Amino acid sequence: MGSLRLKAVMILGRGEPPGLSQAYKENNRDLARKILSTSVVKYALKKVGTPFLYKPSRILGAMGAKNNQETSWYDTLDADNFDVYRPGMDGCYQCPIRCRP
Repeated sequence: MGSLRLKAVMILGRGEPPGLSQAYKENNRDLARKILSTSVVKYALKKVGTPFLYKPSRILGAMGAKNNQETSWYDTLDADNFDVYRPGMDGCYQCPIRCRP
């Protein structure tokens, strides 16, 4: 899209939010309980946050850099080195894990 010098996309219309059944909401709550009960989420993600996943991703070469042209990162990009830069823990909207520092 950048090569076409596209600046914006405009869509007209209105959409109604989907109606969620009670069974769907209960299933979501059950999934959230299962996710929160795992040890990785309970301890690592809640304590350290998403940067916990940087080291495993770096070791596996699964975290892309420079538009996924490279997969190498610095060893200093790790959860242990982020503590001085984050003032507190917060979370994404309606996320049960609340792991984003």
